[in-house]
Amino acid sequence: MTKPRGEAARSGVPQTRDDLNSALRSYFSVRGRLRVLKTRLDARLQGIKDQYAAKMRPLQAEENALREGITVFSEAHRAELTADGTKSEQFPQGIVGWRYGNWAHEVSTSDDEVIAALEGMGLGDKYVITPKKELNAQLLIRDREVLGDSVPGLGFKRGERFYIDPPKKAKAKKA
Repeated sequence: MTKPRGEAARSGVPQTRDDLNSALRSYFSVRGRLRVLKTRLDARLQGIKDQYAAKMRPLQAEENALREGITVFSEAHRAELTADGTKSEQFPQGIVGWRYGNWAHEVSTSDDEVIAALEGMGLGDKYVITPKKELNAQLLIRDREVLGDSVPGLGFKRGERFYIDPPKKAKAKKA
């Protein structure tokens, strides 16, 4: 007995032009029903979002007012809250404090002038991305201490922001 050549037809694969035409009709029918269901789902989800948005607005306004009050008090009493050298104060109901954000580079002239200054110092290959000739911000920030104030028009900053966190949970003691 001779083994047939080629692959056996997979289930659902049209075998003739008529089968293909029938499969296309079924495909577009299923696709249309799916689109109708997705539209209904989106409408119901939007209705739920609108319903909850109305309930959330007063709570968000209250949260913002409380945050503003806590921030104003904490900024006014920062010296007292950080007198022990820490940048935060823990209360039974939460923690307030200040933390530094990520470093960022700051160009006070123009990128082109800073690029020219870096190239003049022989540092263009390291801190300038070619062929576009743009500053490599990640490397500049990483090497900010080495560069210091040596590049005209280039500086570095690190903003500080106020935060409010929930109280830390006491760690369970192991028996």
